[in-house]
Amino acid sequence: MKTTITLAILTLTSFFSFSQIKKPKNMSFVPMGTIVVKNDTTTKKISIDAFWMSEEVTNKEYREFINSLKNNPNDSIGIIDFNKFKETKNKKEALKLYSYRDILANVIDTSVWNSDKNLKNYFTDKKFDDYPVVGVTFLNAVLYCCWKTKMENEINKNKGLLNVMVNRLPTETEWEYAARNSPDAQTKKITKAKSGKKNAFGLYNLNDNVSEWTSSTSENGEIIIKGSSWKTERKLNERVLVKPEFRDNATGFRIVKSYVKEK
Repeated sequence: MKTTITLAILTLTSFFSFSQIKKPKNMSFVPMGTIVVKNDTTTKKISIDAFWMSEEVTNKEYREFINSLKNNPNDSIGIIDFNKFKETKNKKEALKLYSYRDILANVIDTSVWNSDKNLKNYFTDKKFDDYPVVGVTFLNAVLYCCWKTKMENEINKNKGLLNVMVNRLPTETEWEYAARNSPDAQTKKITKAKSGKKNAFGLYNLNDNVSEWTSSTSENGEIIIKGSSWKTERKLNERVLVKPEFRDNATGFRIVKSYVKEK
C-alpha cells in the first residue's frame, strides 16, 4: 500500500501560541539531523528539525487528564483540523470544540485487558502508575496533547510567563529518527515506561514495550503506528496502519514539542 508521510502539518493540532524558552519538564532533547526514508521504490533523505520528546505517557499521567475532565465537565478543548483550514482558509470553520464531558465518555477502554485476569485493574491500580497507558485511540492521544498544552499555558499565565510550544504526537520520521540506535532488547510483558536501557538520546523503550501513535497518515486516512510491542516480534521501525478508532493493550503514545532555540 502506498503511503505518504506527514512531516509538518498534523491532521489535528491544538490552537495555542508557539513560544518556548527553556527545557520542557521530563523531556529529552533530540538534535536536528537527517534520516533516509524508503517509500515504495524510492529512497529519500529527509532533514529533521530538533525537538523534545517524552517517555511513554503513563497511567498516572493519563489519570490526571481524566480527573481534570471529571472536575471541569463544562470546559472544552479547541483544535483545528488543518486539512479543513487549507480548504476554507477560515479558522472558525476549521476549529472544532470538544467538551470535557464528551471527551470523558470515550477517553479510554480498560476492557482491552479483560482476557488477562492479572491485569484487569491495570489502569486504576497504583502499582501500575509508571506503566504506559494503553486502550486509547488516536483522538484520545491528540486530545491529551491539547489538554496538557492548555494546562501548561494556564500555569505559565499565572506566573506571567510565555505560552509553551504545543504538545503533539511525533511524525513517523521524527519517531524513526529518535529511535535510532535504541538498545536491542524486548520484553515479553508490559513494563514500566522508564525501564531497560536508554538510547543515544536518553529515551527508553522506543521500538519496545508498547507500539506508539504518530501523527502521520496513509493516503487512505489510516494512522501510522510505530514500533514493536511486548506482544509482537521485534522488528526495526515496525510500522502498522490502523483506523483512528483502533485501540488495544499494546499501543500507547509519547509526546513531542518542537524546539525553539533559547535566546
